[in-house]
Formats: sequence, C-alpha cells, structure tokens
Amino acid sequence: MLAQVKVKDVFLSQAQEAHEKGLRGLCLVGMGGSSIAGEMCRGLLSKESPLPIFTSRDYSLPLSVDGKWAVIIVSYSGNTEETLASWGMAKERGCEVFVVTSGGELAKTSDGPRLQLLPEGLQPRAALPLIFSVVYPLACKLLGVKTEDLRRISTKLESITAEWGSGIPAPEATAASLANNIPLFIGSAHIAPVAYRAKCQVNENAKSAAFWSEIPEANHNEIESVGTFLQHRIIPVMITSRSYDNRTARRFQVTREIMAKQGLQPLTLGLDNSPRLEEMLAMTHYLDTVSLILAELGGVNPLSVDRIADLKTKMRA
Repeated sequence: MLAQVKVKDVFLSQAQEAHEKGLRGLCLVGMGGSSIAGEMCRGLLSKESPLPIFTSRDYSLPLSVDGKWAVIIVSYSGNTEETLASWGMAKERGCEVFVVTSGGELAKTSDGPRLQLLPEGLQPRAALPLIFSVVYPLACKLLGVKTEDLRRISTKLESITAEWGSGIPAPEATAASLANNIPLFIGSAHIAPVAYRAKCQVNENAKSAAFWSEIPEANHNEIESVGTFLQHRIIPVMITSRSYDNRTARRFQVTREIMAKQGLQPLTLGLDNSPRLEEMLAMTHYLDTVSLILAELGGVNPLSVDRIADLKTKMRA
C-alpha cells in the first residue's frame, strides 16, 4: 500500500553525523508534488522536534538558514528551477545538504553519499509515497527524533482501506457529493498538510477548483465568508482527528454549527482512533482516491498537466 524506497545506509549515516555536529534547524525545500512530503514532516514532527522546521517553496531560502542548518532538497524531476536555485544557495551557505530526486540536474551535480535516487517515470504527485519513505526517516535522523516503522504502517493502511464505506464513506460517495462543486478542505495540526494535499490533488487530477484552510486560523477570517459559500457552490470538507486537542476539537464543532446556520452541510471525514502518522497517510490516500474519481466523473485525464507544461515552456523562453 505504501510504496517505499530502500534508503541507502550511507545516506542516513551522513544525516546522523550532521545531527551529531549540532544543527540549528531543518529546512525542507520542494515545489508542487515534490513539496508535500516536507509539509507532512513539518506538520507531524514540529511539536516534538527540539529544532525549528521550515518549509520553502521558492527560489530562495530564508536568510536565517545558514551553515548550521540542514536542508533537504526534493525535486522528483531533478530539474525544477526554483528548487535548483535554492539548492545552489544552500551549497553556497555551507548548509548540510541532502538531495532526493529521480535524476536530472540534481542527480548529476549532487554529492553521492548525500543523494538518494528515486525510481523514474512517475508524476511528482504520484511519487509521494516514495518521496515520503525517504524524507521522513531522513528528517527524523537530522532532528534526533524517533522514526516509526513505515513497513508496519503500510500493512495497517491496507486494513484501513478495506474498511472504506463503513467507518468512513466510500470514496465514490464523497466524490459524488463534491462533483460540480468547489471543495474547501479544512484541517489542523498534522492534518493541515492533508487538507493542502487534497486541494492540490483535485486541482491537478480533476482539473477543478478547490481550496484548503487551517483551524484555528480560519476562525479569525474565513468564518465571516461562509454566508456566500452556497452561492459559489463551496462545500466545506472538515477532516477531523482524535489527536486534536480539546480546544481545536471544540473549534471544529462550533465552526460546523455556524456553517449549518447558513444552510451548509459540511462533509466530515475522519478515522477512528488511528495514531497520527497512520491517520495522516490513510487520509491522504483516501482523498487522493476521491480526486481520481472526480477526474473520472468530469471526463478528464488525471495524468495530463498541459497548463503546467505550457507555463514551464514559456518560462524557459
């Protein structure tokens, strides 16, 4: 269920050495589908990490990321221009740089022991399980936090998937509710990256508008706009978690009540009592499947990325 890469021993030993030198922080760099694993690691590890964790989706790194920082560079193609620019900056600053890619310019020019190659031939967003299976243990090594066994979790994900349609609606039912509407995926804490990923997957796979937001921040601005959701066919999709603290759980409940007063019927999706990492990966898999069903319902090819390709061509001109 969770496709994985056999991470090189030298790759992780280099990360252990970097950790033992003493780091000031970790920055995870990537764009598009290559950035999701970094966002997941930040959402999952930030509360237990003794070091700050940044994510960067840009041409440059924050000024504070210097030679005492570790930087994980992720580009599935190895040719993403923003990521290559950040990679060059990290090298110039003397950062502890680790590269995860399937090839391209990054594979040609990166330091062998700190380069982990991925299988080729996938769309970056489809390579998320492979990327995560490298970036997660690497980040844990650099931060000095415990790594969970992804092989065990992969087995557990198979049993969770088999229960779709009982504890959680079948993906087909969720997709039918979202078809011809605009989903607004709402999460918090470690589930916020899941909401962001779901938005991106509907955009790329179904070629359809979708948005995401995060509680509690959304309660300080977005909540005032819910009166217009019906007119714009926006359907809130609230992704719950047993791991939310009591105040956050209460915010989800009250937000749902306020939306109901405006005639909205938010979809509520969640799993029963799964640990955080299992929950994050299982809900990502579920919502990925929903996005593919939406593509089928809309009669579009989820593999095509014509507009992204057109933009890249124009940027190279």
